[in-house]
Amino acid sequence: MHKLLQPLLDFLSAQRIAEPTTWDRWQITPIRGGANSLVYRATAPENDLAIKFMVRDGRQRAQREFCALTALHQSGLAIAPSSILLEDTGYAQSVMVQSWLDGQVIDAPPASEAEWQRLVEQHALIHSVAADKTDLPLRAVISPNSLAGCHQALQTQLQSIPVEKRTPELQALVERFYALPIQAWPTAPAMLCHDDANITNFVRRSGLWATVDWENSGWGDPTFDIADLMAHPGYMTVGHDRWHWVVQTYCDMIGQPIAARRIWIYYQMMLVWWVARLERALYEIPAGLDPRLVERPPTWQRDILNKRKHYVDRAVQLFESRVIH
Repeated sequence: MHKLLQPLLDFLSAQRIAEPTTWDRWQITPIRGGANSLVYRATAPENDLAIKFMVRDGRQRAQREFCALTALHQSGLAIAPSSILLEDTGYAQSVMVQSWLDGQVIDAPPASEAEWQRLVEQHALIHSVAADKTDLPLRAVISPNSLAGCHQALQTQLQSIPVEKRTPELQALVERFYALPIQAWPTAPAMLCHDDANITNFVRRSGLWATVDWENSGWGDPTFDIADLMAHPGYMTVGHDRWHWVVQTYCDMIGQPIAARRIWIYYQMMLVWWVARLERALYEIPAGLDPRLVERPPTWQRDILNKRKHYVDRAVQLFESRVIH
């Protein structure tokens, strides 16, 4: 397969394609992806592929994606693309080739009860893959799996923002989270976590949905994946009632009602984390400290300020509701 695909990968690595292009026997279509990868659909009479060129960093994104897709396949779960080729040395970016998945990708939260059920079910299936059942070199996710990890995640963001650039609102939220009477909990068994809750990563199909973009995946606490979903900017229009339903439905699916409290702790931390992450972006982007493969829209600053207000308001609301006490 590497010999067959090398000319195509050489061609794609030599230029950035912005419009559908025909080259050799391939029809190549650029796909809008995340900020850290360039994604193309490449079709030929006998092939239909997704090709991702990923930025190189400490996360080892291409290897994570390849291992996660392999782990799902080995577990008999047809809820993600099939891994075809990992090329991690021959190009400026790491390259992951996988099968193309047909289905709907909608940049909006689920619109019906059935769609919400599918989304929660998708997470429960992903989290059924246990780290101790495979010898794949998939690393732990960077996300927290303990109370100490929550504190560290917040500190990591704060340390990237000069003290004079931090708002009083951010500092007050961090202090309120630290002051919560939370007891540490035993480390959860490591399960496969997707660790990227963007709604466009979930392909809507009849029956089970599928999930793409596994470059942040790894072994971790699956309840954090649910909290990450709840806090993601793509779900800002979703209200608290729906999130209570999601938590209850997920815990029923996995048969662990005690997991609900951990989800709410992670969720509360992530609301504060997003305030910090957005303030960090407001500092780093103008300073040239946050380079991306994909250009930001001209409205990026206004968009970040609007999101920041949302997270401040929701964090305060959740603190006052005392939902985890």
